[in-house]
Amino acid sequence: MEGCFMTKTIYHLLIRGFLFIILFLSSCNILPNNNLPSYEERLEKAKPLINDALEDMTQENYLGAIQKWDEVLASVPEYADGYYQRSSSYLSLMEHEHNLEEYQTLLNHALKDVDTAISLSPAPIGNYYFTRYKIYDSLASLQETRAEFIPLEEIALENLLTSYQYGTTEPLANRNVLFALYVLGRCDEMLIETQKQLKVQTEPSATLNLAMGLYYYCIEDLETAVKFTAESVRVGIEKNVTAGLCQRSFDHAKVLYSLGRYDEALETLQNSFILSPNFCGYRYYLRGLIYATIGNIENAEKDLAFGMTQTWSRGGLLPYTQAKIALSNGDVESAISLLQTAEATYHIQEPMLKLIQIDLENLGGKKLEIFPPTPFVTPIQSFTP
Repeated sequence: MEGCFMTKTIYHLLIRGFLFIILFLSSCNILPNNNLPSYEERLEKAKPLINDALEDMTQENYLGAIQKWDEVLASVPEYADGYYQRSSSYLSLMEHEHNLEEYQTLLNHALKDVDTAISLSPAPIGNYYFTRYKIYDSLASLQETRAEFIPLEEIALENLLTSYQYGTTEPLANRNVLFALYVLGRCDEMLIETQKQLKVQTEPSATLNLAMGLYYYCIEDLETAVKFTAESVRVGIEKNVTAGLCQRSFDHAKVLYSLGRYDEALETLQNSFILSPNFCGYRYYLRGLIYATIGNIENAEKDLAFGMTQTWSRGGLLPYTQAKIALSNGDVESAISLLQTAEATYHIQEPMLKLIQIDLENLGGKKLEIFPPTPFVTPIQSFTP
């Protein structure tokens, strides 16, 4: 099926590219276009197909929607919203993709389309920038090292703030700002924004409690942090908020681990596995780390093996746990190498990273020096009112 999908995708891309070139050149008077209908006429003619594509998206038939958007844009290549909708379809299709290569292909198609939508749009549209935020946030998460992650996440945040500025229909888009600031280490800004949102919040929020917990974790006030992360987990379960369950449980267990409260961390993770056993493989890495720390190497190795089937990530907590396992076997050289990898590939500058750095320093190891290439990015456009 995967090979079949790739064949269809490549076929449609080739056809789309050919038709786009012909029509675009015609619309720009590069080719004769005496018989070409106006933009408005072509758009009106395409409306039934546009409605069908939108209906496919509503029914979560994203591949069918993409094929229809291909046809729409072949006849109306200047239609900005068509590119945005196709980009959104690629992103939705991507959520169900378990093959990394296919995932990256869909992500690249989504980015190309949303860039085109933004460049064609006569006025800024917040949803377009929010979609580009999601794409760059996803691209950042795929990077191996922290040095590669940070530039892309900064681009993601810039687009997120732009979407926030122009307005977006995405529900609770402002919550994403908090965590984008956090992963970039901009914790004071995160606190200010969280407090703003708390002032207008009328009922307990699992997300805002988590944000407060992460702020205190960032400034290494672990005792205050754990109170907020515990409340985040409690509120989420009480309100049956399944979205974000993995992350809330993981972050609470992470704070507990940093406090040395290993049994409570294990219990928190176990509860999350009962409610949501699959995906969020980094939870299994964390439980493996706890097991390795308390000397239960067999269970640590089992968790790492299963965790690798639930996430593409191979950095951060995975090599950190492997380093502890190597040390338990007396292999200091391997432990240092693994700690260097863990230090370089742990994306967030927070107390867990400091634990890795301390362990590396205690073994006489040095950090790896990594200089990532400057990512190419379509700049944020300036619009004149």
